[in-house]
Amino acid sequence: MKLTIFAAGLLALALAACTAPVPASPVTEPGSHDPAGPPLPTPAEQADCATRGGTMQRVGMLGSYACVIPFADAGKTCANDADCGGACWISGVPPGPNPKARGQCQPTNMPFGCHASLDKGVVSPTLCAD
Repeated sequence: MKLTIFAAGLLALALAACTAPVPASPVTEPGSHDPAGPPLPTPAEQADCATRGGTMQRVGMLGSYACVIPFADAGKTCANDADCGGACWISGVPPGPNPKARGQCQPTNMPFGCHASLDKGVVSPTLCAD
């Protein structure tokens, strides 16, 4: 009986070793659509993004390509959106008026994630974007 179980296990391992690997998705040209992912950025889109100081990255829940541009004041302490190139984000502070609250300037032009903003002394409720 032990020999039968051993032989069955050995046969299963041998069969598993004979299976062919799953081929990778074919490489697609920029601007075309890969069925396994979002359309790739065209060379013109990549060049435009680089001109603006950004990099093409997959972002958001769908993983679409977008030009991610870092803000020069990323992480700077702020009290209002006007203090930043993007938004003034804050965490750990309840929503509502709070003139003494301080946040940090948004790091890039991507809004993804969960963030509360601080503008004119008012903390917004946390919003999540993806």
